[in-house]
Amino acid sequence: MKWTFDHNVIFVREILHKEPWLCKYGSTERGEAWSKIANSLNAMKEPSFKVTQRSVRDRYTHMERNHKTKVAQEERASGITPEETEVDRTMEEIIQLSKNMTGKTRNCLRKRRRKPKKMWLKRKK
Repeated sequence: MKWTFDHNVIFVREILHKEPWLCKYGSTERGEAWSKIANSLNAMKEPSFKVTQRSVRDRYTHMERNHKTKVAQEERASGITPEETEVDRTMEEIIQLSKNMTGKTRNCLRKRRRKPKKMWLKRKK
């Protein structure tokens, strides 16, 4: 499938709507979230999509990497004020939400891993 600007706009909107970062990385729930994104994109008539769960994940990874590279280059360049597109703004929002959620998920996992202290009953004599 050839990705156009319209495809990218709809794609990032759908990711923002479905919020796959709320599920633990590598879990079946997260895979189902990506499948729901792929199914909703495939159901669209205009522009038409022909994607799978894997292609949606790969496309997001590719767009995230390119966005981070682009932002880093713009920060290094002096005197440049490039226009942000809707895709750029939405990608920045998705990256921030994902980063914030990842930190919270890690904290929750650390708390869950701790075993509660066992209180041993002392017998009275």
